[in-house]
Amino acid sequence: MLSMEFVKCNESSLTGEPDDLKKTRDKDCFLLSSCLVTEGEECRALVIGIGLHSQWGKIKANLVTESVNTPLQDKLEEMTKQVLIYLFFNYISYRIFSICREVP
Repeated sequence: MLSMEFVKCNESSLTGEPDDLKKTRDKDCFLLSSCLVTEGEECRALVIGIGLHSQWGKIKANLVTESVNTPLQDKLEEMTKQVLIYLFFNYISYRIFSICREVP
């Protein structure tokens, strides 16, 4: 914050804390993205981070994880492979038998 002595901010969208927090130039002067200023007029501030470099971006980056298959998904994938192999061999044997039938 550059121009106001203090403002109050609602950071519940970021932290889940329902109470408004008092921000001053001397102590806790950071205004966080997606937070609502509930008290104060014509506050001027300097942006020091956007996107993945903001606090909100860092939190979102930590929430993104690589998906890991559950044991059920692993079993379903294995079963799918077995069914495909079974269908493939059935098709091949059907074609062989149909060709053998045609030959006198």
